[in-house]
Amino acid sequence: MNEIIVKNSKLITLQHIDDGHDGSISVAENFKQVPFAVKRVYYIYNLVNPNAIRGRHAHKKLEQVLFCISGSCEIGLDDGTNRQDITLNTPNTGV
Repeated sequence: MNEIIVKNSKLITLQHIDDGHDGSISVAENFKQVPFAVKRVYYIYNLVNPNAIRGRHAHKKLEQVLFCISGSCEIGLDDGTNRQDITLNTPNTGV
């Protein structure tokens, strides 16, 4: 994965624990792996259109982390000066 050049953005990689036949697990805790308090969790699923475009809005003062836990997705980051597209394709790496 490429280096993040967009201001106030970075990659977060959670530990991947392979539990054999019982699957895999990753843990994200407030102020540990995630550098802020998590106040809300929401997720998208049953996406029928593989070319769907979500979002198209800005968060100027919000801290958030996005993980793609199944498949892959492309995230567009823009700080007003730099613009970068990031592909998330591993469930334990977020931006």
